[in-house]
Amino acid sequence: MFVRWLSALAVLMLASMQVWAAGEPIESVEPGAIEALVQSHKTGMLVVSITSLDSNCRPCIRANTEFQRVAKEMGGKARFVQVAWQPWSRFPTEIQPFLKQYGIPGVPARLVFQDGKFEGKMIGEPPPPPKPSPLNVTGSIEQVDPTKAEQAVAKSSGVVVVMLSSFETQCVFCMKANPLFESLAQRTASGDAKVKYLRVMYRPWTSVTQDHFGEKLQVNGLPVFLTYKDGQPVRRRNGIAEVGELEKLLLDGVR
Repeated sequence: MFVRWLSALAVLMLASMQVWAAGEPIESVEPGAIEALVQSHKTGMLVVSITSLDSNCRPCIRANTEFQRVAKEMGGKARFVQVAWQPWSRFPTEIQPFLKQYGIPGVPARLVFQDGKFEGKMIGEPPPPPKPSPLNVTGSIEQVDPTKAEQAVAKSSGVVVVMLSSFETQCVFCMKANPLFESLAQRTASGDAKVKYLRVMYRPWTSVTQDHFGEKLQVNGLPVFLTYKDGQPVRRRNGIAEVGELEKLLLDGVR
């Protein structure tokens, strides 16, 4: 999901100033420069925080802390940009076309872009982490702890489809992919008992890059889909895809 990013030097030289948050760079950009920066970013992941540093905007302060945490954990695998109003009440008066384009009614908000394409947004402060629970009502997906994932795959026989993902809403791609995986399992598991489905969930979602199983697979982002046959990897898909495409990529010619 993640590739290294290239910055548009002209935009950054004129419009941005690099600051350091929790040991990782977060670029601070003036409101009037954000549209040009987004348009110039064509490679890799770009995460934009629309926020304020005003202590009177308490949701902003909490969102800023979370943004800094994620930037640190990503370790340079994505580009993080912050647009901050001071005071926060200045927000409705500037860059209205940009805000309307992405449906941003207020601060804080986060936008995610991948290879120049808008992928998703989060409005408001980060919600509390959801409690992990089996999301598939058919019971066809087995939840596996990351520390036990390698062992679970190694001892498996037949065809096993594994998803590496997260329940965290900060992982926009995970939120899109989780129900797709459930639909795939529901669609195929009942008709073919030889296919087993495992889901390995990470919290925080960025911890996959430090996890032994993730490191062995050279995973640098979520979600990832893998197909094993008798314990051996035979198919892999990085990133999301529609259910029909996933079935074709992961199972055609394998079952």
